[in-house]
This record gives sequence, C-alpha cells and structure tokens, in this order.
Amino acid sequence: MTPTASTHARTPERRIFIGDIQGCRDELERLLEKLNVDPARDEVHPVGDLVNRGPDSAGVLRILRDLGAGGVLGNHDVHALRVLAGTRRPGRRDTLEDLFSADDGTDLLEWLANRPFVRAWPDLVCVHAGIHPTWDDPLAALRDLDPLTSHTHTDFATRVRTCDPAGKRPDEDWPPPGPPFRPWYSYWQEREGEARTVVYGHWASAGLVREPRVRGLDTGCVWGKRLTAWIAEEDRCVHVDAARVYSASSLPPSDEAN
Repeated sequence: MTPTASTHARTPERRIFIGDIQGCRDELERLLEKLNVDPARDEVHPVGDLVNRGPDSAGVLRILRDLGAGGVLGNHDVHALRVLAGTRRPGRRDTLEDLFSADDGTDLLEWLANRPFVRAWPDLVCVHAGIHPTWDDPLAALRDLDPLTSHTHTDFATRVRTCDPAGKRPDEDWPPPGPPFRPWYSYWQEREGEARTVVYGHWASAGLVREPRVRGLDTGCVWGKRLTAWIAEEDRCVHVDAARVYSASSLPPSDEAN
C-alpha cells in the first residue's frame, strides 16, 4: 500500500470530498451532519488546506482523524508542518497557535503529515490545487515526497491555478493572466484517453467549478462564504454557509461582492 493510492478493504457507498476547511470546525460539523456521514459506509476526503486562517484547526483535525478521513495535503497544511519544524517562518495571518499548543497537537500534526499529495481511484484523482500538464502519471510524480522538503512537484500540486502548456506559472493569478496562461485543468480536459475526473480545491476566487472531468470545491468558507462537499457517486454538491468571516479576504473585489 502506497500513501498516494486509495486502497480499502471495502467499497464505500459514498466518497465525499470536502473543499478547503481551513480550521472552520463549526462549518465542518454542520456539513457532516447535513450529509449524515456514517464512517461505516462513507469515505471522507478533504481536498487539502484542512488548517489555518480559521479559528479551530485542532478541532478540525480531531474530527477528521476520528472519522478515519483520507484526503490530501494543501499548501496551508504544508506551511503548518514546516512552521512547526522550524523551516518556515509563521505568516502574519496564521491562526495555528491552537494547534501547536494543544495537548494532542503533536499527534494531530503527525496524522496530518501522513496525508499524501494525491489520491487516485479508477474514476477519480484528488489533489489540492492541480496536475502538471506534462505529468503522465500524477501518482508517480508525487509519490513519497516529503512535505517538509520543498520540491517543484509538490509546490505545483498545492499552488497552481493557471499555467502554460509547459507548466510554467505566472507571477500572479490576479488579474487573470492572458495567453499563454490558462486554467491548469484545461490541459487535463484535453488529454486523449483520460476519463478520470480531478477533484481539487485551492481556487476560492473561481468558486464552485463543475466542468467536464473537473470538480473544484473551494468556495471560500474561511472568507465568510460557504463550505462545499461533493458526493462522487451522486455527482451532487452539498453546502453550508459560513457562520462569519474568519480571515480578511484575499479574493478579488468582484468576488467579495457576491
């Protein structure tokens, strides 16, 4: 069993993917209740950014750990692990002290660190931000990479929004860059013989994305919008509204007004 492949002794009735939670425990609890999640029949897979910017990162990790959740690492998760390891400085808007100071914080962070950067099934691929246009096999590209060590592959998988056909990213994604840059997933959609759907997060300014073979689930919960889940077997989304704005929005002004 590799950390990049979903291997299970049973076939779940539902695979439930949840967009960027970012420490929003209240919303996660309400979403799981609305979904009527049963660990005996369901698999829960957060698409990365489980922690940071919201008020209760430790609480989020406890809930997901106790559910036996799978999921993948996002850029905020990697950031938290590196701050704890002393290889990265804390950010001005970080809200990680509750996690670092918790009695069970070490155990929670160890659980988080054991998330892979990608998971795959015959019909789906789950990654936080995106898949490089030149990766023939995302599992092979990201297998066994250490979240504490910077690597071009993990940086791309946890941060990309737009890129050119060679995978080069623009200096900024806002305002939307012009040619040759396009949403990373447009290259996935153009792959011949590729039938799998990619489930991802990270791109709150794009909101919910439902396009052929892509499902984007970051709907800006920490910015006061909503938390979204996608049930793969039903191709159905379920949402709960954020209780409040938890972090100053980094979304474009047009999105903040929506």
